Amino acid sequence: MKKLKVLMLVLICFLAAFCLPINKLPVCSATYDPNPIMYPSDLVIQSGSIQTFVNSTVIVNGSIIVEGNATLKLENTNITTLQEPGFLRNLTLEYPIGSAKSQLIGKNSTINTRKINVNEAFVSIANLSTPNAAWTITDSYFNISGKNSQIDGLTASDNSNVQISHLNGAHTLGNKGGITLINSSATIFHSLFNSTNANNSNITILDSTQTTTTRAIISLFNHSTINSTDSSLNALQANNATVYVTNSTVINETLLGNSATLINRVQHPNEVDGLTLYDESTAQIALTDLRVLSLFNKSTATGANVVSTLTLQVSAAQDASLNFNSSTVTNLAASGNASIVLKSSKATQLIVSGNATVAMLNSTLGNQAYAYNNARIYFNGTAANGLVDTQGFSKVVAYKSHFTLVNGRDSSSVFINASSVMGLGALGSPNIMVSNTTVNSLEIQARSVNGTIKGFNQPYIKYWNFEQNCTISNPPSDVFLPNVTLLNMQRPQHLSYQIFGNSNVTIENADIESLIAQDSTTITAYNSTINVLKVNGQSTVYSYWTINLKVTNSQNSTVSGAQVRIIDPKTGVISQGETDSKGEYVYNTQVLASVIGGTRVISSLVFEAQSGNNFARVPASDFGSGNVIIQLKTQIPWWQQNWYLLATIIILGLLIFTILIRRRRPLGNS
Repeated sequence: MKKLKVLMLVLICFLAAFCLPINKLPVCSATYDPNPIMYPSDLVIQSGSIQTFVNSTVIVNGSIIVEGNATLKLENTNITTLQEPGFLRNLTLEYPIGSAKSQLIGKNSTINTRKINVNEAFVSIANLSTPNAAWTITDSYFNISGKNSQIDGLTASDNSNVQISHLNGAHTLGNKGGITLINSSATIFHSLFNSTNANNSNITILDSTQTTTTRAIISLFNHSTINSTDSSLNALQANNATVYVTNSTVINETLLGNSATLINRVQHPNEVDGLTLYDESTAQIALTDLRVLSLFNKSTATGANVVSTLTLQVSAAQDASLNFNSSTVTNLAASGNASIVLKSSKATQLIVSGNATVAMLNSTLGNQAYAYNNARIYFNGTAANGLVDTQGFSKVVAYKSHFTLVNGRDSSSVFINASSVMGLGALGSPNIMVSNTTVNSLEIQARSVNGTIKGFNQPYIKYWNFEQNCTISNPPSDVFLPNVTLLNMQRPQHLSYQIFGNSNVTIENADIESLIAQDSTTITAYNSTINVLKVNGQSTVYSYWTINLKVTNSQNSTVSGAQVRIIDPKTGVISQGETDSKGEYVYNTQVLASVIGGTRVISSLVFEAQSGNNFARVPASDFGSGNVIIQLKTQIPWWQQNWYLLATIIILGLLIFTILIRRRRPLGNS
């Protein structure tokens, strides 16, 4: 009989060596046992009993079955179920008998089997490895801990409770599918984990890290909930689920199907690198370092104290909405009926299009804002330190705000009230209305227009409209004619015009900072001041002035009694005389002072002044108005002072010399 037992033991060892694949040999945390415990068939732990293995090696030629109200305890043990083709041998904790549940309690051990089934049971394991087994847990409590613990796939269902802590293995939780929860809950604490799937379940992640492999995705479905604190999540997708993030790093979070996320106190060095919302999902964000936020399909995000140590990119489209308070946004793009409100916040750049709306309340725009294709931007109590540019039927509305530069283009609209504007441009055919506002510089562009442009008559403007006050006639179809209205405000300090196309414009009594004539434009200016004049193409500018000459010396003191001449190079001296006691000489007749065509001076009057040996000559084309200052700087020699007399003497001498030569010729040669 003893010999028969020895023969059976040898046979079992032979089967263990050849039936277990070489690459699946167990890695046991327990020490090697030269006398393994052998079970020739199933190991069944019967109800009411406790089976304990300590410092053992156990080989089972079958399955391990823990009946209800039975307990399997492992300590420093390596237990293996031998596998045969056609047989699936596993570890099963069976359903309870009455209220007494089966239990698996283990530490510092290894279980080598294909599958572990837990049915309304209790599992508590520490530093226990099941490297090749997929766990299936039904209505059970499952607790695993220890940095040497290793499980390869876990599915929990029917109100199971999964507790995972201090796992840090390279293949921890997920080489074959990670964690799957169905109507269950899981808590992951201080662990490294892979992919996780939840359906109508709850996940709590504390002080843990999700691996960065492409398969490491947390997926939530059907009213599931995840709560991450002091952790690092690589990829998270929620569909009709809820996500809570506190002081954690999230690389990429995507919400679908009316999901919700609450993100709080995610601050440097933690950050939310990417957050995307679809399908009426919602996000509440506070005290968070956020890098990228994208909103689509009627999704909504609200935030307070949302910043970024680098840049925060925000985009909203397809009826999405965003409301940020006390936050900082680097680049914000809104389109597709999106609605964005920034309150007490900072934005570097806004790009708004496609019926989207952005409102900045008591905020700061650092660089620029663009509105096009029916977009709308509202500013209230906001400082816009860069360019605000609107075009294509878009609208900008401002109240009690400050702007560096606002441009209205095409058929856009700009309404500004009780604000200050450094530069305002009406470029094309915009509709611009400014009231109770300080405007430093106003630039108006018009194409193919005919009519008269007048200057501002008084320093305070009750009502002024570019088209009405300037009597611009009905233009052709290719016109650019801005509709600019100023109400109840001081006149702009600087007024500039850019006229192009086939325009024919008269300017009367205007003080213009800059005038640009392009294409085939003709401009005739009467008694106007043009500080900067640029004439391009085939355009021509005619300037008519009454002239007020003032003569000064090199110390800029006025010179009385100076001889003054106004000369037309084609016809000669138009007027001459002496300066009065103020050093002035007035010529009240309006004359054509200069004609400039293209980039050259076609004609120009010349102004001369002389006092003693001091003399100066300047062309009218050097000046922007008839108020001309001539500074005497040149000490001229006597022959330059009397050049008219010298020219007369030379001409007479040549005439006398010619007559004498003719008289001395012989008669035969005549």
